[in-house]
Amino acid sequence: MFFEVKPRLPGDKTSPANIVGCDYSAAMKQPNATWIARGRLESSILYIDSLENVGSDRLVDNLLGLENLLGPNNSSVNRPLCHQDELAKAECSGLSDWIIGLDFPFSFPAPFAKILLGTNPAYSSQTASNSPSWVDLATLVSGLPFEELLAQVQIAKPIMGGEVKRLTDNCTDPKAQSPLHQINPGMLKMTWQGMQLLLALHKEGFAILPFATTAGISLSSPASNLPIRQNPNSSGRAGSTQCCDNQRAENPGKGAPHFRPAVMEVYPAAVLKSLCQPWRKYKGKDPEAKQLRQLILNNLSGRSNLTSHNSLRGNNNLAGQSDKLRSVNRIATALPELSLPPNLEQFALASDDALDAVIAALGAAIAYLNPSQTAPPRQISTDLIALEGWIYVPHPKTIEATQEVMA
Repeated sequence: MFFEVKPRLPGDKTSPANIVGCDYSAAMKQPNATWIARGRLESSILYIDSLENVGSDRLVDNLLGLENLLGPNNSSVNRPLCHQDELAKAECSGLSDWIIGLDFPFSFPAPFAKILLGTNPAYSSQTASNSPSWVDLATLVSGLPFEELLAQVQIAKPIMGGEVKRLTDNCTDPKAQSPLHQINPGMLKMTWQGMQLLLALHKEGFAILPFATTAGISLSSPASNLPIRQNPNSSGRAGSTQCCDNQRAENPGKGAPHFRPAVMEVYPAAVLKSLCQPWRKYKGKDPEAKQLRQLILNNLSGRSNLTSHNSLRGNNNLAGQSDKLRSVNRIATALPELSLPPNLEQFALASDDALDAVIAALGAAIAYLNPSQTAPPRQISTDLIALEGWIYVPHPKTIEATQEVMA
């Protein structure tokens, strides 16, 4: 994970980034409604260059192929090896980061993860000082047929007291569904498939946050790319045992020295709500949903029309949303303006899944610009985050360091 006190400003041209957002579907039909949005953050604008319904079966290949999209100045062949410390080379400052926001749970709640790992002798025998990492969990999950995983969930529910959530699921606004949820939406299968996808990306050198450090990309200040040990004597912060980065997870693949994208979990509904935008009724094919999608795009693109949408049933309170969005940008959050070409905007208007991919990209850009607002709060046990993961959206409230949180 990354922590940073000073946010990047949208106009800070020393922090260019390539941004990718994905709305994931676990449906069997291919191509299913898995959309991917690709763009670039330049100055104060997030330009979306492509928006495509790739289907989940082609998503890994699309993400692994991102390096082929690098221009001649960013080619991995010509890139110097960059160090995130005082020895950093000047020529590294102009290189672009790659930030990927994926809309599915990256892991399971800790109680279920521990039960699942406990069924495998290779992991259950490990000591606390050498506790299983997320990579261990993802490897185990990837080897399970879905039917077996489902059976394990049914066995574990009475032990856990029901369908438990991750800490991060309760910290977003709105709250996220548990990765164990099975029906409408089917989060369990999505998590099972998603962890396999993430493991494949990890093996190719992608930095899966918050389980790996981001060495090789300047996501934050140089010091914050180093393993973090919290000081138990620091004011207002509870001590914890180790950084969420697990050394066994730090064995990146062949692309790591030159091309190491940061992959983070995002939640489009929470991104929209944090920006005072409609976050519920924009889904669907009815005219009202399409009008709300248009309103969202207008507001995020800085071209709001505050007259036509006043007639929308139950949405008369949206007349001031554009002003609120500007206030959020000015006071609390470094927020890039969205730029979506007319042909791609038509996809987002026709499909809420396509729009969610765009919002996922925007959420990744906001997390890149505002790491201190979107990363896990420091008072949470890094061991817990190292297993459960984190949703990178602006969190609406401070989390108290209770014993439950620190467990």
